[in-house]
Amino acid sequence: MSVSQPTTPGHRPLSANQIDRVAAIKAAGEVFIDAIRDAVMGREAALATTNAEQAVMWAIKGVVDQ
Repeated sequence: MSVSQPTTPGHRPLSANQIDRVAAIKAAGEVFIDAIRDAVMGREAALATTNAEQAVMWAIKGVVDQ
């Protein structure tokens, strides 16, 4: 999985280590979300998916803000 460098003015480039960690978090998140979609149906699946996506977002923000 590739992670692109930010292009917004004021954002600093990510280190190679940060890029690797972001890619690992995204990959793990995709596997987890796929497992939710395969095993759970209805509103619970939607809630679990939303919260998993939010967890991935915050984890990536933690890596990027270091």
